[in-house]
Amino acid sequence: MSSHSRFVPVLVATAAAVAFAGCGGSSSSSPSAAVPAAAAQASTTTTSNTASTTAGPVMVASPADGSLVYDPKQLTAAAGTLRITYDNPSPVPHNIVLQDASGKTVGSKITPFANGSRALTATVKAGVYTYYCSVPGHREAGMVGTLKVQ
Repeated sequence: MSSHSRFVPVLVATAAAVAFAGCGGSSSSSPSAAVPAAAAQASTTTTSNTASTTAGPVMVASPADGSLVYDPKQLTAAAGTLRITYDNPSPVPHNIVLQDASGKTVGSKITPFANGSRALTATVKAGVYTYYCSVPGHREAGMVGTLKVQ
């Protein structure tokens, strides 16, 4: 067998191992494991020396079957201007509302919609916020999440 023909199986096995390792498989039960890449990016955004900071983009979605849940249910972001993009691929109207710890609505308002995406923009300070669907009964049924701002 030539040295080239012995090298190919090793190369294929190595590529398969790298691909498999990149698939995740984390056994962590941490809710932040479900945070989309954009949300993970937002939690590591650095601040500049300017007066305003950008908390970065985060994404939230609901299932295409119209289920009354958000994915993820927990987000982390930096203080500053935050943009939350909400993707609702279902025919069931949903929206996303951001509320501070005192119960005050924060940021832009999104009316309920189906089959699309909308973005909410808010200026957030350090603290814990709640995001929820304002369609009657949806929040009570579990369409609610937590945003921790650092």
